Amino acid sequence: MRAAFTRGLALTAVLLPACAIDDRELTVDDPRIPLLSNAQGFVDGSNRAGILGYWTYFVDTPGCTVAGYSLEQCSTLFDSTGGLVSIGGGLVHPDDLATGRICMSGVAAQARVNPTTMEPDFAAIWGAGIQLTFNDAANEVATSQTYDAPAHKITGFSFETDSPPAVERVEFPGVGVPGAAVAYWGGTRGLYSVVRRGLNVIDLADVAPQFASGYPPFDPRTILAIRFHVNAIADQATPFDYCIWNLSARTE
Repeated sequence: MRAAFTRGLALTAVLLPACAIDDRELTVDDPRIPLLSNAQGFVDGSNRAGILGYWTYFVDTPGCTVAGYSLEQCSTLFDSTGGLVSIGGGLVHPDDLATGRICMSGVAAQARVNPTTMEPDFAAIWGAGIQLTFNDAANEVATSQTYDAPAHKITGFSFETDSPPAVERVEFPGVGVPGAAVAYWGGTRGLYSVVRRGLNVIDLADVAPQFASGYPPFDPRTILAIRFHVNAIADQATPFDYCIWNLSARTE
């Protein structure tokens, strides 16, 4: 009797139709919004984040030499082809359009002591890097419009890198903010952003001016750009040679 009952249960299990999960309505939203440019370094604004701007270089050389320092005492910046970037504002041409890979090398000069103030002259010698403007249709950083991240539901950014320098800041400049007050990733925790090899995820809640600086708090509604800035320091010059790729805005 027990055997017949067991056979009956087995037969019932065979005859019962399998339940299939209807996943036609299931979707997974990727929080990443790739910010890819064309070969000229232009991001056309068609991305879901609505970011429209240009990749450009910046380097302290022009102001550094005007302040009386020699070229050898100022920072140097080279593009991925080995070309010297002598002025700021030059367009960055990605090495790989599929990932937006951008490579750069150079030296962030040692900040020399200003003989007038007897302090490191960070006003003249401040380093080099690249930036992507966020609301700039004409490649005119001085007249670039601000970008409102919360209005676009953007909560942060991510990127990948290979050998980041230890004195790098990932900065988010805003309108009317002087250079020393520019907010950066990890500003409340250290002098520089903790950029690691591989994937880095930035929460805009973790962007702030340098800790204990007394500068106004970071406002994510008035961003001009994202900058990858290798800083000059007073102790020594800092060579760098690295790439970034897969820069994305994030919705979580």
